[in-house]
Amino acid sequence: MKTTPLVSIVVPVYGTEPYLRKCLDSLINQTYRNTEIICVNDESPDNSLQILQQYAQKDPRIKVFSKKNGGLSDSRNFGLNKISGEFFMFIDSDDWLDHNTIEECVNAISHHDADCVMFSYIKEFNSSQSVNHIFDNDMIFEGDELRDGLIRRTFGPVGPELKYPQNCDITVSACMELFRTSAIGDVRFEDNRVLGTFEDGVYQIDIFPKMKKIIYIDKPLYHYRKTNSGSITTKHQKNLPDKWKDLFHLLDQRAKAYALNPEELNQFRYAINNRIAIAILPLGLNEVRASSSLKNKKDNINRILEDEPYKKALNSLVINDMPIHWRVFFYLAKNKLTYPLTLMLSGIEYMRTHMQK
Repeated sequence: MKTTPLVSIVVPVYGTEPYLRKCLDSLINQTYRNTEIICVNDESPDNSLQILQQYAQKDPRIKVFSKKNGGLSDSRNFGLNKISGEFFMFIDSDDWLDHNTIEECVNAISHHDADCVMFSYIKEFNSSQSVNHIFDNDMIFEGDELRDGLIRRTFGPVGPELKYPQNCDITVSACMELFRTSAIGDVRFEDNRVLGTFEDGVYQIDIFPKMKKIIYIDKPLYHYRKTNSGSITTKHQKNLPDKWKDLFHLLDQRAKAYALNPEELNQFRYAINNRIAIAILPLGLNEVRASSSLKNKKDNINRILEDEPYKKALNSLVINDMPIHWRVFFYLAKNKLTYPLTLMLSGIEYMRTHMQK
């Protein structure tokens, strides 16, 4: 009989009671059976723990751990310290997998003797869905292709990649991947509460240089829920601009640590600079979510545009090949036309939230 390696699945759980059963059902009903499902209850304030315990009684592959609330990164790190599989993956507890996801990934990573397999995903709205292809076809990354196609790209977009700024983070998520445990070593997540977001991106930047081969299979195997009103991406974060300045400083430190030569360091820094400029959009959307007057929102957005890292990045951002709506957005930002910019951001946020209903 052919042996099958153990796959560990780390599931951080906090406040996802309405969605948790769908997530767990997708894991226990995988066609690939040799799994351990490590559920980390992060002091969830709802009935998530009771649901986890119910499922654990029915399926011994589910292991439930509870800890003091520490955020997503802390829960993932806790789970990483518990895994025993040859391979592992993450899934957020409001998302779910196709029934054959793990089988597809194990077959692919074993066939290619790779350290990681990436795959595409589906954004799930209440009444619609959207397939997101990370790349246009199956890919193998090793050597120079790995450094430029994944490591540099995770720092930020350059050249033709700037045509589609909305895809700036398409290679970032740690959920749409299966990892070989031995390739990761002791790498852990930075605290998302300190960084604001992008802890996945920093994790990828830390682990990709350790890998010899990464493959991508162009199959949408992960279902990413976009209708969770409790998600951090739907709430105003007061100190996000300052947190992201710390994040960009951290990225520069990583660039200096991982660049093989001065030329590559310059490439990494140019990519980071573009990431900083594109961050004006989510930072602006964060400001229009605040419970304050239009004038206060406009003033806060203006402060971001006047802040040196964002100001410098905007001035050097090349927008000629971007779609018209992006060129309009960055024209307003570059010229500090904050009133129409705030109105535009308010319209984007309105359409974004209503698309999820």
